[in-house]
Amino acid sequence: MMWFAVFLMWMLEPPAIGLGASEVRPGGSAQRSLTGAGVTVGIWDKGVPLYTHEDFVGRLLFPRSGSTDPHATSVAGVINGVSVGLAPSATVRPFIYDTNDLDSMRTASQAGIRLSAHPYQYPAGWEYKDAGWAEMAGCTTASTWRWRGVETDSPTEDVLFGRYTAQSADWDALLHDEPRHLAVVAAGNHQGFGPETQPVRHCYYSYSLGSWTESDVIVRDLNAGMTAMAVSKNTLTVSTWPNEFSSSRGFTDDGRIKPDIVAPGTVDDAPSSATTDSYGTFSKTSAASSVAAGGIALIHEHLEDELGAVPFASTVKALVIHSARDKGDPGPDAIYGWGLLDVENAVRVASVDRVIEASLANGQTYELEVEHSGFGEFVATLVWTDPEGTTHDVLVNDLDMSVVGRSVTDNSVDNVEQIRFSDLDAGTYTVRVTHKGTLAASQSFSLVVSSGNKQRRVFTVDSPGWRLISLPFASAPFSRISDTFITQFGGAGGDATLYRFTGGQGYVAVTDPDTLTQPGRGYLMYVFDSDAPKDWVMDGAPVVSPIGLPLPWNGAPASSFALAGNPFHGVLDWDAVVAASTGIANTYYVWDPSATSGGGTSGFKHYTAGNPGTGNAGRYIPAFSGFFVFAGQADAELVLEASAVVKGAQPVFVGKEARYPQVRLTDGVDEVVVSLHPEASMTWDRYDAPQPTSLDGRTPLSLLDADGLAHRTMAIPRVESEVRIRLSAPARITHADIHASVVGDVLILGQAESAQPEAIALLRAWPNPFNPVTTIGFTAEAQDVASLRLVVVDMLGREVAVLVDGKKEPGDHSVAFDASGLASGVYLVRLIGANGAASNLKLTLLK
Repeated sequence: MMWFAVFLMWMLEPPAIGLGASEVRPGGSAQRSLTGAGVTVGIWDKGVPLYTHEDFVGRLLFPRSGSTDPHATSVAGVINGVSVGLAPSATVRPFIYDTNDLDSMRTASQAGIRLSAHPYQYPAGWEYKDAGWAEMAGCTTASTWRWRGVETDSPTEDVLFGRYTAQSADWDALLHDEPRHLAVVAAGNHQGFGPETQPVRHCYYSYSLGSWTESDVIVRDLNAGMTAMAVSKNTLTVSTWPNEFSSSRGFTDDGRIKPDIVAPGTVDDAPSSATTDSYGTFSKTSAASSVAAGGIALIHEHLEDELGAVPFASTVKALVIHSARDKGDPGPDAIYGWGLLDVENAVRVASVDRVIEASLANGQTYELEVEHSGFGEFVATLVWTDPEGTTHDVLVNDLDMSVVGRSVTDNSVDNVEQIRFSDLDAGTYTVRVTHKGTLAASQSFSLVVSSGNKQRRVFTVDSPGWRLISLPFASAPFSRISDTFITQFGGAGGDATLYRFTGGQGYVAVTDPDTLTQPGRGYLMYVFDSDAPKDWVMDGAPVVSPIGLPLPWNGAPASSFALAGNPFHGVLDWDAVVAASTGIANTYYVWDPSATSGGGTSGFKHYTAGNPGTGNAGRYIPAFSGFFVFAGQADAELVLEASAVVKGAQPVFVGKEARYPQVRLTDGVDEVVVSLHPEASMTWDRYDAPQPTSLDGRTPLSLLDADGLAHRTMAIPRVESEVRIRLSAPARITHADIHASVVGDVLILGQAESAQPEAIALLRAWPNPFNPVTTIGFTAEAQDVASLRLVVVDMLGREVAVLVDGKKEPGDHSVAFDASGLASGVYLVRLIGANGAASNLKLTLLK
């Protein structure tokens, strides 16, 4: 096989500020080369950027007029600036917000702007002014604090926080009229803001007196939520990651999930307007919403290419929510929303999953059939741009989604719904969209479905080299490989990196990236150094079995080889393949570069079926793996059937838990896992998973091997004596199947396996939502369940009820929870075991 080199031009990348955006930029690992080209982002602020700043040289910003504002300068720099801009080719169009910001938004929408950033908030709760409030009759210059709440509504709380107001409805009305305009808004920084000590002299408006006045005896609430457009249904509301204490939090008063997502809340070296070459730190929800707008500009560019049209705002929002990385407690919550924006994952989902734009008339039902391979998660996300509501009837059109026969959403407050499964068997499933009540007019909606076909495998190579691969899809183009790996197709551009095998016992270059792969065939691919080690994440329609592959017969087995490949998304049992096939040899071969220095001419590993089987390749063939097989006679046929797929067999895939002893650790943010497996090694192997670079600029918790490589999952041989594994930072053990301890930043593993920890789980609450009583079911599956605590906490983490505190017998239990004394909202019920294991369930109280 020829040796060759490919030279790539890598564009300089601005500092990574999160989101996985660098992976989809030119030179990134996803090979997407997205820059935001063709996307115009409107930014609304109290002024315009410093257009003469060096960071905007060659960037598209217009119009170039208005009062310069340092905040707007940073916002524009984060979106398309030279230093930290996420979408360098996007056009930024600044607007000045005022009492008519909705009028300018409507004009901009009608002029073609489809994405806008709104990194500001409307005043509520406490305000501070250095010069006092002397211009207000009744307030003195000594009164530097002002309270914006209305005492007749509440003397301690500004009820605007979390309330769906007329202003919220106005934003929804505009975005409903302009359904392709997505407004990305800041959650605000009201949380905890106010005087350090109270009572304090402050100014407020007395509606009973009809004038401004002062008080130094009233204590007002510091804990505050979101207001105005941040509470609107059709905006994408963004808070900070890691969470700033000042970031405003949800939920809304009517129980909807806000914020929608989080994004990095600190950007170093953002341009500022002090001088034309000045930079500084840009932070809080202004930064987070600007970062999100820049990342979504890249998603928007890709989605337009995929759909061949400008997407609905609900489609972009559904894709962003669907692909977000969950943070905090499992599922959406009041601090992190649906999770951390992940640009790379959103682009990948848009490329390989189902993204549907449709509409529903009154009384109509929409159905979508989806094939599921039985591996990975099945996730469906539904979003629609709802007409404006009222304070008492926020949701106007109540759509519902179900996976027929399995689950149905029954959310009557939000215009975002999601169903998620991790345990579906292989088969065809129907996603159904219906509605409650009456639709006054046809309601458009967006549906994103990931059918769980995606599989992850770490390509573990220490140096560049050739690999035998398989593409386990029915009718997928070879270009699919380019989603993840550097792939060069033969022709005028140079040597190929991908070859197929012919019946003439030779390799032929693949020159057309649009040619469809053949299920069950294997291929030879060159893996570059920059692609290893790496997660290979791909998707496609599952293969319908059985597959019969006639093998070439050239008169003797030694000249009758064929390059086959595992056509399924699971592990293939070679013994079962041999039993189903006709006239094939019982041995398969796979080339392992660690076993050769011969450039591919030697170093093959093999496995021979039998009882017991023999060889060093192993009985199970992973997905994405190619292998050689040869005919033992004329008319030999290799038969590959889905029944030969063994769930849970090794090797494992990233994201699939191995059923072997484990030790789990956390530093409170990240989790790492050490798994004991008899075939694993202390260095990189197929059972490991790399630790990717953190999206927020921090150093994530990692397991470090002897070479200093970082793992998020590390598989090692079964412990025969004490083993020490370095951690990137101190952490605590949350689960251990063997004796384990942490000393400083070192994990120490012992030999003896301990008893399995008690298994506890919350089953369900019924009814949910409820008013005011619900029954909570839970289970304790252990021979001796020691101390159990079942508590209810609010979304600020405050314990509001203790339902169980003590020993319970093994089995299923239920307990009633009466919330008569609590306000409407979302609460978390938490079951905590004696060993610290916890199970959580969200409750919605609607009064």
